[in-house]
Amino acid sequence: MIEVDGIRGHFINGDLEFLQAIVKHTHPRLIAEIGSFCGLSAVAMASAYSGSVVLCHDTWQGSEGWTKEWTEGIDREFS
Repeated sequence: MIEVDGIRGHFINGDLEFLQAIVKHTHPRLIAEIGSFCGLSAVAMASAYSGSVVLCHDTWQGSEGWTKEWTEGIDREFS
């Protein structure tokens, strides 16, 4: 797990940069991310090409340490 600008994500060395390079090269208009966790990859993709709309969905139910209480108020954190 890494953290960039206060956003956590599951990446190893070079993965985040590789993801951004793919977006920069392909210029997608729409990116749908299933399983966003805290949004690090979504932020990375959005910042790689400003012409993209990034839609994210996550229930957080598969996340390590997930409990119902963990997700209470999550909508306020990501609004």
